[in-house]
Amino acid sequence: MIKNLLIVMMVLCFSACKTSTEEISLSDADYLPLKVGEVKQYNIDSILYNPFTQAADSVHLDIQEQVVEKYLDAENDSAFRLTWSKYDSSRNEWKVFKSFSRKRSNNMVYETYDNQTLALLRLPISQYNTGVKGKWNIHFKNTLDPMPIYYSSVFKPFGNYNNTVTTQLANPEQGIVVRNYQAVYAANFGMVYKAIEMTDELTGNKIKNGWIVVQSIK
Repeated sequence: MIKNLLIVMMVLCFSACKTSTEEISLSDADYLPLKVGEVKQYNIDSILYNPFTQAADSVHLDIQEQVVEKYLDAENDSAFRLTWSKYDSSRNEWKVFKSFSRKRSNNMVYETYDNQTLALLRLPISQYNTGVKGKWNIHFKNTLDPMPIYYSSVFKPFGNYNNTVTTQLANPEQGIVVRNYQAVYAANFGMVYKAIEMTDELTGNKIKNGWIVVQSIK
């Protein structure tokens, strides 16, 4: 149970519509809609590497996400409380194990859990805001190390979704040390995919340390 909650914590840790031939700019509500009562289900697959035992523990979770209520937060902004639940087969019900919030404020979409706030999306979303030059720090409102991300793709198909935007780590590392982050949001739906890898290899013996988490819509 503790291991499952740790993996879930890793996952969490991390204008009006206008259309023309020159520019497409869609509102935040199109890519991360928030409506009380809305329910989504996700698959979460993770690998946790232990350099001491040289073991790789795989964990699969089925998560239900629900928008529970709308309220006024400490900054006097309208915010939404969401919960994550696991299915309890013995009681034939979903059991809440995590609560967090999301809101739109000051041209950003924020997610807050355990007093740490992430800047998930920067607004407005436009084809002219893509590329590393348009990066922002997802951690700029918290005490975590800076993590610059940017829109690597906007208004493109992804899987079964015709119109998505993708945020990507601006300076990913690949090699002995791997640091990567990618999240995909579908128009009029919300997040459909997220992948995070934070691993490294001990020099010389290639023993891996760290974790990989992939979250995808069911």
